[in-house]
Amino acid sequence: MGVDIARGEEIADKVVETLAIKLRAMEEIGKGFHADGDVTMYDRLIVVLGTLGKRYIDRVLETEPTESDVKRVVEILEKHGVELTPEEIIILSKVRRFIEEKLKVEGLTILEKIIDADIEVGMNSDLVSIYAGSWR
Repeated sequence: MGVDIARGEEIADKVVETLAIKLRAMEEIGKGFHADGDVTMYDRLIVVLGTLGKRYIDRVLETEPTESDVKRVVEILEKHGVELTPEEIIILSKVRRFIEEKLKVEGLTILEKIIDADIEVGMNSDLVSIYAGSWR
């Protein structure tokens, strides 16, 4: 029923990568609309937590990320040119850990419940796409 560890890590990385890209896009849009281009930490947290289904937000926030989660998140953010505060990095690390653990137990279908957005998971490919979800 669950996915193997390597596949779970890969999918969790793709979710974090998608969130990093969304955050970078938000920064770029902010620069276009505002002369100062300031997007606040709260704006970024709304994007990250707003991507999660409401019933999972508290569970994600209670999750303890591992050192490898934090390291992987930092690598992904650097790859996409996204700079976050240490607190924001921890939140993304919590998301990564929570998704990876849930995938091991419940399999790919859990993503549709955790992510509050239209999601497409390629079962036989490396595809994990999260499209802009509704702001609920």
